Amino acid sequence: MPEPAIQTVSEPVEAATAFVLAPTAGDSVVLERLLVSKGIAVKRFDSLLSLAGALGEETGIVIISEEAIVKGEHEALKKALGQQPTWSDIPILLLSSQAERIFSTEAILQSFEPGGNITVLERPFRITTLLSAVRVALRARHRQFEVKKILSDMAQALSQRNEFLSVASHELKTPLTSLKIQIQMRERMIRKGDAGVFQPDRVLKLVTFAAQQIDRLNRLVDDMLDVSRITNGKLEVSPSFEDLDSLIRNLIGVFEEFPAWQALSLTYETPGSVVAEIDKFRIEQVITNLLTNAAKYGGGTPITVRLSTDGQSALIEVSDQGKGIKPEDHERIFNRFERAVTTNEISGFGLGLYICRQIIQLHGGRIWVESEVGRGSTFKIQLPLGAK
Repeated sequence: MPEPAIQTVSEPVEAATAFVLAPTAGDSVVLERLLVSKGIAVKRFDSLLSLAGALGEETGIVIISEEAIVKGEHEALKKALGQQPTWSDIPILLLSSQAERIFSTEAILQSFEPGGNITVLERPFRITTLLSAVRVALRARHRQFEVKKILSDMAQALSQRNEFLSVASHELKTPLTSLKIQIQMRERMIRKGDAGVFQPDRVLKLVTFAAQQIDRLNRLVDDMLDVSRITNGKLEVSPSFEDLDSLIRNLIGVFEEFPAWQALSLTYETPGSVVAEIDKFRIEQVITNLLTNAAKYGGGTPITVRLSTDGQSALIEVSDQGKGIKPEDHERIFNRFERAVTTNEISGFGLGLYICRQIIQLHGGRIWVESEVGRGSTFKIQLPLGAK
């Protein structure tokens, strides 16, 4: 009875396993012991059909004795090789027969043309020759997987780029379109001789609206520039000793000047002065982003900002009582172009939290979110008080 295929390692190494088919079970065992003793994982097979059916990403090399190739069955191997992904070219080491056979080495090679990554090793051969051929083939197979990863990364980058361009075109056009409509309305009024267009309240309304749209465009462009700096490793911080309490109070004061924020309940809890070595501009950028998100995603619910310290680090918390974030999204929202809502619900690139995390990490700190669906969200920033 033929010996069934067995696996000699509990956890196969991707693209590093030798698939072995020798003329007898005894030959397979000898070859297996030799390869395993050199750190090479092995799977033994009892037929060409079973080997062909098992080919996949685990396969590092196929080692076949010429005697084990039965005419007709080799088509199954050829078909399996042809079904591999375009990047995959599984190497085959053919151990030639010492006897004259009807189905000769030359016939085998011709049958796999035009494909077939086959190397012939004539017997008798030295053990070192066999091991050298196997290792060379495994290195080549490993390079194939490196190519696969490069192709995968390129495809992902292209997909992200296309998604970004789609979102960017929408986000950049929205304020421009709104501003253009307002200006065109005023233009028509002027052409009709409507002097009301010059009334102070109307002029002020247009100027205020224009300033808001310009600020929105500036934020979008700044986000794109920051992502470019992060990608190129050029985002830097210039720390100095600053009072976080004073910084947060000033930011809240600025926010409370905006009419939209005057309708919100904003509470600030602080122990008083907390001095830390930070880049003031960048930490203001992070807290501004968290406050803006709390207003956008909190649905008008009360917002609480807390500052505390344990003597070693400072903790800044920004909480809302909105709909919250699903547990599976807690980490994802800190990635590029990711948000916990659809683009139809909230505008933006989905870059803010990604940039925040990069800034906080440059300070030697960390940022994370604690949230339950229906019970709001709390974003937390931990910053070391001294130099990182």
